[in-house]
Amino acid sequence: MNKKIQQAFAVAAAATLTLGVVSVSQAQAAVKSVSIAYQGPLSGGEAQTGIDEQNAVKFAIKQYMA
Repeated sequence: MNKKIQQAFAVAAAATLTLGVVSVSQAQAAVKSVSIAYQGPLSGGEAQTGIDEQNAVKFAIKQYMA
């Protein structure tokens, strides 16, 4: 009985490794994306300044991607 448990464990480990390799391969094939953070006031007394800065960031990204 102990040998059957070892065989089942070996099969489960092999399946796990195989699935891990497949998911890593798919992740590498995916399109790479970049996150850009912006920190500024979007509400309150300085909201207009923050909104202008946010729009400038969006504009710069559009210009870069063009």
